[in-house]
Amino acid sequence: MKIFENADLLSHNSLRFQSNVDELVVVEDYEDLAAAFDCADPVHILGEGTNSVLMPHVRGRVVEMAIRGIRVIHDSNQGVLVHVAASENWHEVVRYTLGQGIHGLENLSLIPGSVGAAPYQNIGAYGVELHEVLESVQVYDRNQGDIKRLNNTDCQFGYRDSIFRRDSENRYVILNITLRLGRHKLRTGYKDLERSLKGVSDSSLTPVQVSEAVIRLRRRKLPSLKRFPNVGSVFKNPVISRQHAMDLNREIGVPMYSTPTGTKVSAAYLIDCSGWKGKQISGILIWPRQPLVFVNQSSKATGIEFLQVANQVREDIYSKFQVPLEMEPVVLGDVN
Repeated sequence: MKIFENADLLSHNSLRFQSNVDELVVVEDYEDLAAAFDCADPVHILGEGTNSVLMPHVRGRVVEMAIRGIRVIHDSNQGVLVHVAASENWHEVVRYTLGQGIHGLENLSLIPGSVGAAPYQNIGAYGVELHEVLESVQVYDRNQGDIKRLNNTDCQFGYRDSIFRRDSENRYVILNITLRLGRHKLRTGYKDLERSLKGVSDSSLTPVQVSEAVIRLRRRKLPSLKRFPNVGSVFKNPVISRQHAMDLNREIGVPMYSTPTGTKVSAAYLIDCSGWKGKQISGILIWPRQPLVFVNQSSKATGIEFLQVANQVREDIYSKFQVPLEMEPVVLGDVN
């Protein structure tokens, strides 16, 4: 275990905001977990910071998991079990499995961040969500001080949601996940993906081709993290009543999709209709090709400015359409 006092977190967040924390603790062995989380001050868990908005100061301790590893542990007609450590990069895992001839993650290609963040927010893209291929998650239970395994049901997955996200005390520290892959047919029903693969017959379509199509779509719509610091989607697509969604569809043509809990509408469409796309406030740019993405355009911009812009957009959307928007990234640090 390594401990760094008054640590700079610039390289630990994809928005590239200047931020420092009282202590940064790097965990390199499971035996260090108890000591890493034995702290009277607040303790936060941070992976690659691709879904985190950091304030200028983070009080307490940030724990970074630095344990890696990926391996196939079982292969049968029930699927291929793949065990992956939380510190691995998600897209590299997708590439690894496809390289091994194992399909199942192709629709989730090029999603930024570490593996530990995947179950936290139940990542999803192009018609597939992580919960569909996740077998179990091994966690460190901070309340009980031991390591345990949670199955898929235990994780209580929802749309961009899980037991890990709802647990405000960060009770569970994600250590590794087990995926069950190779069971499902290729999924190309998502409209943009279907259009991108037009002309390729189902009989000749391969998982690699699906992955390559997803990568092309993401690169066309979304800014490169290296050139344009961002955290991906700032807001979740809201789920509202069917009647409300139908009224908005008649009024402005908002896309809507039925879900078990209500009707989901496009947050990006609502933001676009309100004239926010392409606007820049202080150092924060609302991306012209995808208004759910806010880009840090200035070396002096801060997480506080980011939240101010997000709140302006959220208040405007509610004022015009009576639709509440919920932020997707997590805020770390002192807001005031």
